This record gives sequence, structure tokens and C-alpha cells, in this order.
Amino acid sequence: MYIYITFVLYFSTVLLCSGQSPPQVEVSGNQLYCGEAPMPIVTDINISGGDNSLDYVYVQIVTGYSLGLDELLLTGTHPNISTSWSIETGLLTLIGPASSEDFENAIRDIRFQTSENNFTQDKFFSVNLGEANYLPATGHYYLYVQDVGITWHEALEAAEAQEFFGLQGYLATITTPEEVQITGEQALGTGWIGGSDQAVEGVWRWKSGPENGQIFWNGSVSGSAPDGMFAFWNTGEPNNLFEEHYAHITDPNIGILGSWNDLANTGSTDPESPYHPQGYIVEFGGMEGEPQINVSDSSVIIMPKTEITFNNVCDEGSVFINLTTNVDEVLWYDSVNSNE
Repeated sequence: MYIYITFVLYFSTVLLCSGQSPPQVEVSGNQLYCGEAPMPIVTDINISGGDNSLDYVYVQIVTGYSLGLDELLLTGTHPNISTSWSIETGLLTLIGPASSEDFENAIRDIRFQTSENNFTQDKFFSVNLGEANYLPATGHYYLYVQDVGITWHEALEAAEAQEFFGLQGYLATITTPEEVQITGEQALGTGWIGGSDQAVEGVWRWKSGPENGQIFWNGSVSGSAPDGMFAFWNTGEPNNLFEEHYAHITDPNIGILGSWNDLANTGSTDPESPYHPQGYIVEFGGMEGEPQINVSDSSVIIMPKTEITFNNVCDEGSVFINLTTNVDEVLWYDSVNSNE
């Protein structure tokens, strides 16, 4: 088994940019986890272009984040930069304004530490020049927009009106588990995504972005995703209760974290209801003819992963133990309390 940790770094001079030539970022770092002390998230970083001044850098663990166990912290002395850590999103914000060189030095001094013992994923870092979250697994950017009470159709239009360094925005299409984590588990809020079965009941299609028209689910609660497609419905969803035809990421207090439910176009009109819309998720990237931007880069810390399987023996017989690991040395003991 192999575990990968990804961290995302974000640089920002503005939230959403159009018509600008942004600075470029290059990150180095493909490291094995040490486990004995906090370790750097990059081995080197270079920021070029722009006007040599940045307001923010956003450093986020976007894949493999363990809430309450993983932490990023800034070490050393950086008089022009302060920090803010969000445990909910795994996001460390470096706050300027400061020069590109100041931010480079600060990023070299960021340390990752964890109290997690059983790793199942690696941790990834990425560098982004805007406030939208960058996900290395897809190469796309994601932005939660708070807009209490917005309808699905309004969110669809609002997302398409947004632009990020020349990339066209669209209501998010969630097609991978990694996107579930960044848009649901680690988002600042929950909201509308681009799925609907309004045209044909029970035939769920993406209605936005590069996947526009693509079927990702057939049926209701007992339905299924077509071969090769991905869906992440909450338990008991979609149920089409009260003519619900639009996909929404559920409130964190309801069911599976980051999962989806179907709602009517307005959602609940009761402001106190967990089904009252709080906003929407905008995705950038993957559209035909869009510019190539270099506003992000990523590094990885490879975590130690071990998987043990064995055959079952009812009476007498031999037990065969199979060990799969990415570490160099494994210690075996005769029993839990044994030193040998």
C-alpha cells in the first residue's frame, strides 16, 4: 500500500482575475516522510513574473488530510508575513503584502506535522496564484461562493459568469473522490453542484463544464452509475422528494460528509433548515480553448503504508501472512507484549 500527501499552496493578489498576466510558480519536492520531527513541505520554490509583490499565499493539504491530526506551521522569522490556520479546511494562509522572495523564504520554512499513525494516502502540496483551491489530481481549481438562498438555476448562471486568470467558471462537476474531499469535506460551506435530472426523471446528467450532458447516475436510491462514472449520493438519496431535480452537497451535519442530495430548484425556503441553500461551488479548468496558466505547482510527501492479509484457518493448518509495504524495514514480534 502507498500513501501520498498533497499540499496546496496558493498565492493571491486578487480573488478572481481577468486579463492579467499572473506570476508563475515552480515547486520542487518529492520526499519520504521522516516521522520524527516536523518536515518541510517543499525542497525549493521559485516565483517569477508579476510585479514581485503578493498579498497572500494559501497552503492547503488537499489530498489525504486528516482533520485534527495534520497541521501546517510556519517556522523561522518572517516580519512581513503573518499566518492563519484553518483546521476545518487544512489551510494555512500566509498574509502579506510581501515580496515574492519573502514568500519563497516563508514557504521553505513551512513544516508539516501529524499525530496520525495509520496512513492510507500521501499528502500533496500545490502552489496557486489565486484564492481558488487547486487540486493536483484534476489540474482544476475550485471556489466556494457563499450566497444564502440562491436557487440552482441562479447558481448555474452565476458560476458561468466567473473567470479565473482567463479560465471559464462553471458549476462544479464532481467526478473523482479527490474532488469530493476538496469541495465537500474541506470546503468553507456546502452548496449547489452541476447535476440535474430535470430533463428525464432518474437520468442524472452534468449540466455544466466539460462534462455537460454526461450521464453519471441512472435511477433513484437503488440506482447506479454507468460504467466509468462517479457519484457520491448521501444515504437514501436521490429520492425525488417534493419534485427534487438538482444536486446539492449536503450540510456537514447530515449523513456522509461531502455527499450529495437532490433538492428542488429553491431548496428549502426555511432559513433554519439544513436544506436551505448556502451557496455554490465554482470549478475552473478543462474547457476547450482556455489558456494555459502556470499559477500552481505541487509537491508530495510519501507516507509509510503497510497492508497485512492472511488466510483463515478454522482448526489445524498453516496461516499464510502477506505483507505489502513501501517502507524499507518491518519489525515482527511474537505477541503484542513481546520484545522479540
